[in-house]
Amino acid sequence: MHLTKFTSKVAILKVAIMLGMVIGLFQHTTIAQAAINSYYGDGYFPTNNLNRCHVGGHSTQAQNASATWSSSTDLNMFYNCTGTHITTNNSSWGNTGWAGLAVITNINGQNSLSPGFSYNVTYQSCIARLNQWSFTNNPAFYTNAEIQKLATHELGHCYSLDHATNTSVMNNSSVPQTQDINLINARY
Repeated sequence: MHLTKFTSKVAILKVAIMLGMVIGLFQHTTIAQAAINSYYGDGYFPTNNLNRCHVGGHSTQAQNASATWSSSTDLNMFYNCTGTHITTNNSSWGNTGWAGLAVITNINGQNSLSPGFSYNVTYQSCIARLNQWSFTNNPAFYTNAEIQKLATHELGHCYSLDHATNTSVMNNSSVPQTQDINLINARY
């Protein structure tokens, strides 16, 4: 009888340990998921009232992308080409390997294409580049909806969001998700 009670207690202890490990793994995964969608660094624009200007085609998609961020976060985007913080620029950048690229310039005059660029300094401006070359050479993929999704993603970089591996506009969602919105609202 003592052996049976001992065996039962060991079995219960093993189940409790395994349950604890599963709960710990779940908690670790939840914490890891929160870290998956994050900022580039500590830098950002000093205001949530941002002027945006557009150059080139697909202005409707760029405007809709900007309006999506403005309506779902604490950002206030204004179309004003004077004192511009953010420019969406649809040009043919060539066969670069990218369809969209955010180029951030900090107040020290460094841009994110420069070696040693610091994302931990206040942002001065950002250009969300949309590569017309990619759109022209793959029109079946780059529909207006896909270009708007790309513009939304690149604007997310301009607001300091990094790439994500979870469900996020910084991964493959068409619109900002709850975590994207929370990160932007915490920063601005």
